[in-house]
Amino acid sequence: MRLALPAIVDLASPDYGNSFVRTPRRDERPLLAFWKHHRTIILKAVEEVLASRRLYTVEMAGRLLSMVQRTDPAAADPVAQSLVSTYVRARLLIDDVEGEEDLPHMGDALEGVFLTAPEVLNRLLQEYAAGSDRLSAGRIHKIYARLLDWRRDRRAAAAKSA
Repeated sequence: MRLALPAIVDLASPDYGNSFVRTPRRDERPLLAFWKHHRTIILKAVEEVLASRRLYTVEMAGRLLSMVQRTDPAAADPVAQSLVSTYVRARLLIDDVEGEEDLPHMGDALEGVFLTAPEVLNRLLQEYAAGSDRLSAGRIHKIYARLLDWRRDRRAAAAKSA
C-alpha cells in the first residue's frame, strides 16, 4: 500500500509545484475508494510516511488526509499526535526542512483535526509547547494563527451570506 500511495495521492490531489504537466488530471475516486475499504491500512501507511524524514512524502500525507477529510471529517484524528509532532518538530524530523519552512498540506490536515477534535488538537499543541525551542514554538503559533484566520474567514463569509 505504501508504494501505491504516492500515485493515488498525486492523482487525487496533484502537487502543482512538482508537476511537469501544465494542469494534471485530478481524480479523487481511487483514493476515496481505498479509504472506504482500507482505512486502517492507509492510516498505518500515513504513520510510516510521516516518519520518512522526507519533505515531499510528509506533505503527501497532508495532501492525502486533507483530501479524505472532505468526505470523512475525522479522517486524520487517529494520527493527530503524529501530525502535530511532525509539524511542530519538522526541522528535527524532516531532513530537507531548514528552520521555519512552511508545511501547507500538513497545516490543512491539522485544520481538519481542529474541526472535529479541537480539544485534542489544543492539548497536543500545549504538550509540545511546554519546553519547546524557539522554532518549535513558532510552528505552534503558526497553527494557532492559521486556525484564527480560518475562523475569521468563516465568520466573514457567514456575515456576507446573512
